[in-house]
Parts: sequence; structure tokens; C-alpha cells
Amino acid sequence: MKIVGFLQTDKAPFDDPDVAKAAALAVDRDQIVNGIFNGAAASDGGLLNVKPGEQPDDVVTQDVDKAKDLMAGRSVKIRLTYPAGQYVNIEEVAQAVGGQLEAVGFTVKYNPIDYGSLVTQVGGGELDGLYIFAAVPNVAVPSFFVNGFVRSASITKNCGSPELDAMADEAVTAPDREAAESVFDEINRIAVVERNCYIPLYRQVYAIATADNVSGLVYNPINATDFTGVTVD
Repeated sequence: MKIVGFLQTDKAPFDDPDVAKAAALAVDRDQIVNGIFNGAAASDGGLLNVKPGEQPDDVVTQDVDKAKDLMAGRSVKIRLTYPAGQYVNIEEVAQAVGGQLEAVGFTVKYNPIDYGSLVTQVGGGELDGLYIFAAVPNVAVPSFFVNGFVRSASITKNCGSPELDAMADEAVTAPDREAAESVFDEINRIAVVERNCYIPLYRQVYAIATADNVSGLVYNPINATDFTGVTVD
């Protein structure tokens, strides 16, 4: 599971590219991971690198001075929405992200809501500002996240464009995996690094352990634990 900040770039204030980039440059995901988690999260600056261990070619790293320059002395008010109680340490994460944004000139209004309301509001296009949402690669291929978050008709609808839609079609119809991966890398660069529609934060890291007398537990490719074959000696 990857925790991602989504910028609603089709609405004010993040329809201003400079404001969106300033927000992306304000965030230090390494500081968040090291300060809040104890080995239970791994910093991750990409959106479409869905398999553990994969890293994108390009990421946005914190640059407070550049972020302040882009803000040009403006105090921009934003709403930061997050699912209270849904993800591990999410309250602390939201406060950390908000604090980093405020350090470069944003005024943050925190909006903790229940997970069901967040899903409903995301799908209904009701949100503005920044919201924190989990990207879960139930199918571990980049097109799963592209269809869910990047296309114009995606769940979030926060970054869609004819250019990205065409590239998504190109990746799906690519002749081989290598050709598809190069297109996905470019989609990631445009959406995350150039247009700053997303601020990827970290992967949640889980461990599964069983007693010595338990066998048959399967953690399958769609990130689900299958207990049907479990036996206890």
C-alpha cells in the first residue's frame, strides 16, 4: 500500500502550476518516514512503480527555497483532507505534511473525515486542495494505477489530459513489457514531476509471521492473505 498526496489540479488553488509545484517541493518524505515510523514505512517518490523495490527515474525532492520563490510571498489557503483512523499514524503524517506546506507559505485547514466519506467525495469530485489517499496495487502492473488515478475518467480525475490518456492507450497496446515500461515512466514523470498532480509519500511495510506449527498460509499476488490452505500441526 502506497500513501499518496493528491493535488486537485483542476481547481483553485492548485490549478496554478506554480502553486502545485511549490507544494510538491515543500514536502520531505524522508523526514516524515524517519520521524514518524519505526521501520514500518519506506520513502517512495513515484506513483507508477507498483512493485516493492522498484524506483522511478525521476522524483521531486524537497527544495524549500525554490518553493518559497514560486509562492512569491503569497499566503495560499488550502484544505488538507485525510481519512482519520484509517491508516497507521495518519494523523501525524497529515500534520507533518501540513507543517511542511505552512513553512513555505501555505495556510492549511485540516479536514479529517471518515474513510467512507473520503472515498465518496473523491469519486464524486467533491474535494479541492490536497487529500491523502492510499494507492493499493491489487494488480501489480502500472496500468492499474494509471486507470485508477491518471486517466481523465479515473477515480480521482485530478490530472487527466488528452496527452496522458493517449499515452496510457499506447502503454497498454505496446508490443512488449520493455516498451510499455518506458511509456509508464514518461507518464509518471509528467504527472508527478512536471505537473505535480501527486505527492507520493511512502509505502506501508507489513510483516506476516506464523508459529512453527502453522503451514499453508499464502500471501498472493493481489496483496491478499489466503488462509484456505492453512493447517496447524
